[in-house]
Amino acid sequence: MSTKSARVRPPTWRSFLVIVSTTIAICVYLFVQAPPPLAAQTIEAGTVPMRSVFSMLELENDAARALWTEEIVDRGKAVGLAFDERWREETVHAGPLPALFLRETARNLERTQLQLSLFLGSPYPINTANQLTADQAAHFTALTEGGAPQFFFEPTTGRHTAMFVDRAVVASCVTCHNEHADSPKTDWKLHDIMGATTWMYPHEAVTTERALELVGAFRASIRAAYAAYLEKAAAFPKPPVVGDKWPKDGYFVPSEDVFMAELARRTSTTTLRALLEPRFAEIAAASEPVPDALPAPVRAPELASTSARPRRDVLTIRASRSTRVTVERDGSRLLVARIPAGGSTTLTARPPLQIHVSEPAEVEIEYDGQEIAVESENIVIGDGELSRGKS
Repeated sequence: MSTKSARVRPPTWRSFLVIVSTTIAICVYLFVQAPPPLAAQTIEAGTVPMRSVFSMLELENDAARALWTEEIVDRGKAVGLAFDERWREETVHAGPLPALFLRETARNLERTQLQLSLFLGSPYPINTANQLTADQAAHFTALTEGGAPQFFFEPTTGRHTAMFVDRAVVASCVTCHNEHADSPKTDWKLHDIMGATTWMYPHEAVTTERALELVGAFRASIRAAYAAYLEKAAAFPKPPVVGDKWPKDGYFVPSEDVFMAELARRTSTTTLRALLEPRFAEIAAASEPVPDALPAPVRAPELASTSARPRRDVLTIRASRSTRVTVERDGSRLLVARIPAGGSTTLTARPPLQIHVSEPAEVEIEYDGQEIAVESENIVIGDGELSRGKS
């Protein structure tokens, strides 16, 4: 056999058709609307390691919690909305605190038949049901010492488990735990590791179809948790106006569809790439920022205020006309995309970042909530300072 004939043959038309069909199905599901029931769909797919699926779900969870905490709870309090641990009581006119919103989501997830579990564990929980024990406690120690997500099998539960760092990212988390009568620890500080977001599932790997189903079930659980809040808010003595506005606009809260559309906008690009490149999800989920390690002082005027608030490391690019975007870090491409006119994309990544845009005059860029001046096709976001590339 000749050297030429020994080379790997290109994919057949059938293989190409399978790849294209799978990608289209995933895009429709993530960016448009998941058609129920998902189990009735036939998507030929490969196998995805559960640790990659856990990472994918954690990225979705991080975005959902940030959206709820920052845009609903924190901004909502500023306009008169209340949030309380007793929010389920009829006489309490309040919504759930961030940890309780996650618990509500987890309960909805448990009602499915997918056997996917989620809880927020801690060595110092207010609710003793969230106490980390045995293997979980040992892996939590490793998590706090190294910061890397922990993936392991628990013989006692027969479940594959993943643990991700849960930090006190807003002041309200610190205040609540320090002042709570049942809190075993009352000296929490902003950015402390308070616990671990913990996922459990019985299988070590799943098909891409099942991975997509798990993401869909998690999003449906978030939607149900938010719907429960809207139902409660409708009974407030002064109910907020529900529609397309947010608390930042006044005494408003978004509808279910608006809330979930914003979550999809923040996560779908990353989740799509993770489904096609499972290892990407693990890399992205492991890029957990450590705000206490920020260089001081922060020299760039655009980022001067970040020392007073937690870093989110979220890059947002908006385009008024069709624009090709490439984002790299240390020579590795994190994102290659074409943003349609009027569209946007979001990526969570730590600096340094090298960004190339084909239409700089038609693009707006934000990083860590701060507007970045776009003066050329190449923009560099350094660790602690901003610099602009040359065309």
